[in-house]
Amino acid sequence: MHRVHRLLLIVGLVFLLTAVGCARAAPTPTPTPPPPPTPTPRPATPTPAPVATPTPTLPMVLPTPTPLPTPRPTPTPGEAARYGGTLLVALPANPPHLDPRQETTFATIQPAAPVFNTLLQLDPFQYPRIIPDLAERWESSPDGTTFTFYLRRGVKFHNGKELTSEDIKDTFDKVINPPSGFLSPRLTVYKPVIKEIATPDPYTIVFRLNYPSGSFLLNIASPWNTIPPKEQPPADTRLKPIGTGPFIFERFIPGQLVEVKKNPNYFIPGRPYLDSIRYLVIVDLAARAAAIRTGRAHIEFRDMPPTVKDDIVRSLGDRVVVQETDWSCLWDTAAQTQRAPFSDKRVRLALNYAIDHRLGAQVLYPITGLRPPGTMIRFGSEWSPTWEELEKFPSWEPDAAARKERARQLLREAGVPEGFTFELKNRDIPNPYHDYANFLIDQWRQVGLVARHRILETTPHRTDARTGNFDLIIIFNCDAYDDPDRFYGARMPGSPDNYSFWTAEAFPDVVELFDRQSRTLDYTERVKLVKALEQKFWEHALYIKGYWGTRRVVHWKTVRNYIAPPNHYSNQRLQDVWLAAD
Repeated sequence: MHRVHRLLLIVGLVFLLTAVGCARAAPTPTPTPPPPPTPTPRPATPTPAPVATPTPTLPMVLPTPTPLPTPRPTPTPGEAARYGGTLLVALPANPPHLDPRQETTFATIQPAAPVFNTLLQLDPFQYPRIIPDLAERWESSPDGTTFTFYLRRGVKFHNGKELTSEDIKDTFDKVINPPSGFLSPRLTVYKPVIKEIATPDPYTIVFRLNYPSGSFLLNIASPWNTIPPKEQPPADTRLKPIGTGPFIFERFIPGQLVEVKKNPNYFIPGRPYLDSIRYLVIVDLAARAAAIRTGRAHIEFRDMPPTVKDDIVRSLGDRVVVQETDWSCLWDTAAQTQRAPFSDKRVRLALNYAIDHRLGAQVLYPITGLRPPGTMIRFGSEWSPTWEELEKFPSWEPDAAARKERARQLLREAGVPEGFTFELKNRDIPNPYHDYANFLIDQWRQVGLVARHRILETTPHRTDARTGNFDLIIIFNCDAYDDPDRFYGARMPGSPDNYSFWTAEAFPDVVELFDRQSRTLDYTERVKLVKALEQKFWEHALYIKGYWGTRRVVHWKTVRNYIAPPNHYSNQRLQDVWLAAD
């Protein structure tokens, strides 16, 4: 274990020294914005939509998940907003495409979100409150099985066509019943719930549900459900997206940048403030840190590890702002359950028993920000087990030495020889993927297993993960909000994100519990069922232990009116953000 600690410390020092070596003396953080127009909108009331938020009566719908702590807003209250300028964003991965409906990676949604609107949205200033977006209001039936949304009128796509309910229906039709060639990662979340979608007129859309669902409105407000015009083929949306959002797609140069420019006809008066946003693809962490320090980028929306964040703050002092949050983002590992010997439950259990989860939190946090244990739903949320409950689950018992011995015993019983070698595939984003992998490799080495670490670029990594072309692969499960339907649903059979490829026929008890919790409206009973579901995942070792992240958004203080939510997916439209004078 000392060897691991020393190894990870060396990795952290390399990050730090590399970042220091790349520093420049004279940062130039602020693009030159044009003079502010008149009249100036009032930043003290940064309401993203000028329509009052309705509060529909939902007698049978559960409350939204636990509100997570949110940092303070960055602008000075009462400060006048400023028009103009180009926001420079460091993007840590190359976008595989720009259609959020078909993706789960931040590399897609961050540069695409400013182009689009959604039916509802998560409040960028009061996460996770649900507020209108393209719908100006909504209502539900008394039994919670019918939701009617009334749309804004006169909203235009960037190609000049007026938005109608048919455009919104088309997005959800594709998500629920994806046509050939359309990947729907959230299919298993929506399809069981939504019975039919009707459009009685161009400005009304009705969702009829198979059963009342406590997560329905949250799922409708998901930032992934973007609305392009119905007529645009999905293949075109992937490369040249058209939306109704505050920014118009300008260009996408794979591996280099994505650029969007201001929509002068945006339906919210006075927005956006920025002239344009330029997303610069910078995969290397040290290079991203250097970009922030030198002003080549104003912000990185994903995360800076604690040591890198500290280095930037030491360099720039009060010229930068750090917003630290929890992170609804899990990094864990899938074993291919359809491939021997990982089809043997004893082998998968051994992989989990070998991992000292408490030690990992200690050594990984300083250099990656990973810390909370990798339960399938965010640890610490109202849905997750407590520490005491978790350490009663298989492979989570508190005695680390006993767990290691149990791992060796399981491997012997499964006939896996000492020195058995397998491949661990990983993504080419060092933080936190590579340090997490190094920790796992050392833990498995201690029980006689040899993992060969193979790093892939984002697109082949996603392809291999979704086609099952791996022994073990490091993956993630992140979203804009905590909800069991979303986080467990992504790992259920039928979902393209069920990376371990376990089947409903092999584990019907897991499927039965998932369905029961999804249909349960009694909050206390649903929490109980979710915890039972969590235990089943570990009894069957359907995934390998990971960690939840913590998040640090570091940006120049000239970036105003942005509040970092506890995820890197929502609040990415940036219509309310402006660049102050230096």
